[in-house]
Amino acid sequence: MNFYYHKLSPYFGTYLLILSCFLILISIAGFIFPVKIFQKWEKWTENSFFRLHGVALIAGGFPLLNYRGSVSGTALFIVGLIVIFTAPFIIIFPELFRKALDATKDEFSDNDKKAIVYTDSIIRILVSALMIYVVLSEK
Repeated sequence: MNFYYHKLSPYFGTYLLILSCFLILISIAGFIFPVKIFQKWEKWTENSFFRLHGVALIAGGFPLLNYRGSVSGTALFIVGLIVIFTAPFIIIFPELFRKALDATKDEFSDNDKKAIVYTDSIIRILVSALMIYVVLSEK
């Protein structure tokens, strides 16, 4: 594992820039089509492959652990820990996420759902900005 980590570490900066662009695109879609994005979340959690989302979070979160030392690098490290430690709950308990979205379907209005998607989009943009800052300040 350590051998592969050191072999791949020169590419972590490029990976983070690509990931940041992807997250920003998803966030823009969330600002333009918030209700449709919420419906996509509902469909995705009902999918039998939803557990793979947790696996992808683990694999995608490990490069975030490479950045420490500065305040922004430590913040990115903490984001990586949150992403990685969230993943096992998705893998083991996907039905909890399904139940949570089902509860919001009945209890929340469209404006509430929009607010949830807007909040998610803002958090994604902030994390993306942090990743871009950390990568560019490293060079």
